[in-house]
Amino acid sequence: MLSTPGGAERPRTLRRLNTPRPVEVRSGADGAPSALRRNGQWLEVEEVLDRYRTDDRWWTAEPVSRTYYELLLEDGRAVTVFRDEVRESWWEQRYGGMTNLVGSSMHARGQGDSGAAYIRRAVRTGGTAWRKLYP
Repeated sequence: MLSTPGGAERPRTLRRLNTPRPVEVRSGADGAPSALRRNGQWLEVEEVLDRYRTDDRWWTAEPVSRTYYELLLEDGRAVTVFRDEVRESWWEQRYGGMTNLVGSSMHARGQGDSGAAYIRRAVRTGGTAWRKLYP
């Protein structure tokens, strides 16, 4: 939970961190995301970086069954989305982690790679490319 400052008009409130938000997703023939809609614009998925599934609480009235995808978008952002298999809906999970900052950090440092190319190289080299950006 995060406390947000209040003001004369708004009392101090609490909000959850990293709450999943609904997202529109286009899926390919294999069911993996091929594009997602952000701020009214469709962005193509350049690469699926990781995929994993979570099944939990199957013994309760509210089971959890999700397929997570870590995606590299055409604008260089790395995002995590999941498909709620029970409710048949898509959600974006925001972590605010380092991968969301790669593109802007590289521009600030004057790096030549696009954010997308840099993340791909980091994934293919087992993360060793991160050391170059974050020594």
